Amino acid sequence: MTEPVTQTCTRPGIERRELGDASKLVDTALGYLLGSQQVISVAGAEHTDDEPTAEATAALAVQDKLRFWAEKELLPLRLQQAERTAILLGDAVYTLAWDPAKGRVLLRTWDPGLYFPEWPEDGEQDGAEFPLRVHLAWELPEDKRRGLKARLRRVTYELGRV
Repeated sequence: MTEPVTQTCTRPGIERRELGDASKLVDTALGYLLGSQQVISVAGAEHTDDEPTAEATAALAVQDKLRFWAEKELLPLRLQQAERTAILLGDAVYTLAWDPAKGRVLLRTWDPGLYFPEWPEDGEQDGAEFPLRVHLAWELPEDKRRGLKARLRRVTYELGRV
């Protein structure tokens, strides 16, 4: 019986593979996740009949409003920002909140390291679809010019009956 022949490399760098620039890897993964474009579509809005039904007309109106909102909120840009975070950190956080001054819902993306959900006391996370209360917290640096010490900022969102 012959022993398998193992070759040892005299140059240690030749055994390593180079994947290239890490940002290109992230951009490629992001491209596969998001595709070339994102389109908001409402079921029933795309009709093939000459005479659209009342349901199709209502669905088309909702779709147009959602697309207008997405354009105002820069939805593709925010999706890309959150998905880039998800690729790098494994998670992403979105918040939707009503802004009375703008008269519409605002979409924000957050670093998942700033996200602190409050789960039920019994530890049953799987039974809850979403925590009823979440905190977003981050540190604000010291501002000597304005005489402010380093401090912690926290925003709490709580689901409640409307």
